[in-house]
Order: sequence, then C-alpha cells, then structure tokens
Amino acid sequence: ETNREIAVGVNLNYKGWSLAFEERVQDYENENGFFLPGYMDGGEGARYPSDLLYFTQNQPYEFKTYNHIFRLNARPIGGLLIKGVAHLSDMDMSLAYDEAASGTDYTNRPFEYDSSGKGEFQRKMNLLDLDLTYLLTNKFAVVGAIRNNTFKQEGNMTVDGDRMDQDFGYDTLGVDAGLQYQATPGFTVTGGYRFEERKLENLQTYMYEDQTRRNGLFGSVDWNIRRVFHLNLDYQYGDFKDPYTMISPSTFNRFRATARVNLNEVYFSGLLFYKGAKNELMDGEPWESTRLQMNLRGGFQGKTLKLYAGYGYVEQKHMFDRTVATPPGWSGAASTFMWPVDYEGKSNILDAMIKFNITELGV
Repeated sequence: ETNREIAVGVNLNYKGWSLAFEERVQDYENENGFFLPGYMDGGEGARYPSDLLYFTQNQPYEFKTYNHIFRLNARPIGGLLIKGVAHLSDMDMSLAYDEAASGTDYTNRPFEYDSSGKGEFQRKMNLLDLDLTYLLTNKFAVVGAIRNNTFKQEGNMTVDGDRMDQDFGYDTLGVDAGLQYQATPGFTVTGGYRFEERKLENLQTYMYEDQTRRNGLFGSVDWNIRRVFHLNLDYQYGDFKDPYTMISPSTFNRFRATARVNLNEVYFSGLLFYKGAKNELMDGEPWESTRLQMNLRGGFQGKTLKLYAGYGYVEQKHMFDRTVATPPGWSGAASTFMWPVDYEGKSNILDAMIKFNITELGV
C-alpha cells in the first residue's frame, strides 16, 4: 500500500476570536488480493466431497480525499461562549476486480469460473458540531449544541458486463439544550434534553419509513479537588422512533463513571461502564443487550522504580426471541415455534508492569 498526505493550516486570533483553517489531501493506493496456495479439501472423514484446485481474488483500489476543516472559538459578548468544528470531505475511489476458482462443490459437481470487473465511487461527508454556552450568573449557565452530519455516496460496479449502480445518503440533525450549575470551581453539574432526526435518501427503515427520530436526556457530574481527586459521572438515555434495522435499539441507557486519586507518587484509578439496549417494537419478539465493564488500576511512579497493576472485567449479554416458520413437508404440516437465544460472555484481564531506571542510580 502507498499513502501520501499533505496538510496546510492557518490560525487566526483577534480580540477573543480564534479561527483555524486546515486543508488535507490524501492519496492512497492498495494492491489488495489473496489466493489459495495449493489444493485443499475437507480432509479424511469429510462429510461432503467439496475441494478447491485453485482460488485467487484481486481487488486493488485507490482513492483521493480532500478534507476542509474549520475550527472556531469565540466570545462575541460577555456571557456567550461559542466553540465549533466543521469538517467537509470529498472522496473519489476507483477499483478493479478479478476472481477465479476451480474445484468440486458439495454436491460432487465440478465448477470453474473466472470473473472480472471495475468500479468507481464518489463520497461526500459534511460534519458540523457547534457548542454554545451562555453564562446567566457566575454559577448558572445555559448550554446547547447543534450537530449536523450529511453523507452521500454514489457509484457503480460492473462485473462480467453486469452493472450495479448505487446512490444513497442520509442527513442527521441533532440538538442539545440544558442547564449547567457550577457550585465551586471544581464541582459542576450538567443536565438537559437531546433530540436527533435522521432523514434517509434512497433508503428505508425496516418499517418502510424514510426517517428516524431520537428523544433523550443527558446528565453529568464533574468533581475536581485540586490535583488529588477527580470524579466524573455521565448518563444518557435515548428513545428511538422507527429504528433503522430490526436489531437497532428502541430504547437505551448508558452510564459511565471514572475516578482517580493521586497521592504524591502513588495513584489509583477506576472505571465503571454500563450500556443497555432494548427493542420492543416486534410484537412477541423483544430483544435486549447489555454490556458491563469495570477497570481498577494502581501504580507507583518513582524516579527509579515504577510499578503498575490493573484488573479489568467485561460482561456482555444478548437475549431475544424469534418466531421460526416451517413450510409443509419439512417437519410435517406448516407450523411456527419460538426460538429463544441467550448469549453471555465474560472476560477477566490482569496486567502488571515493573520499570526500573538504572540511569537514576548513576550507573
């Protein structure tokens, strides 16, 4: 692969206004391909007689991307703070394709094919993120945000004379509004309402709608005691109307807590994360997914000796029910039955490190 990138930036600062421009051009090429190094079959005792005499697939591609980035920090009036980022991206991609194989399929019939083609795609992405803060008093502030994300992709792929065209996109608009209370310079509480709407172009949700909506709440607590203690709590809740897919959540909850204590050369830190999602739109076929993560870490950071140790725990659960319909003749008359799925995975991770710097001993 070959990657070439050029970036040029300019920063402007004037009386409380800070504006940055950045231009990036990326030129990328990849000779992507893989092959079977020799004959392969199922081995002794294989149930089916399939084998491969040879197989190759090559799909080299290249693209050029132009990125235009703008950053703004401003205080136009006494109590108003503005912080924003805009990222505009245009990409042109071209690719070639060839695939060839020969062998025997699972029905013991020989097969051989050789396909080739080419394609080209154009992609445009525009991201806008604007945060607003208005100070009502020295302790209360109104906070808000506007976020917009547009995506557009079109192109075509031709394989053995058959052409496939693609043209789709979406436009997402999000708005946050809330209040912030700063009890002390080191203790802040924030809470508010969040709305997001996504409009689809040449796409539909699984309920044949052309847009999705999300309403939710957010809240956070940030507590600093000089450089000795730091605690951050963050919570989000979302309710979705017309989710995009059957496995997209209709409601979700997310909680994240981080803490750190610094005692001279010794520190302790911790993380607690929980995310739960549900979909109850399919009558009689709900699903639920949860993820729980916990990390504990401690260390000693001396000039000569450094010690670190940590423990991590991750637990994931996926539970849902699905109705399976059988046609006549498969197991008698046509019928349906419920198929429950219950998956659970757990991971425990331990790590430790010792670092000894002999240069501090004058060696």
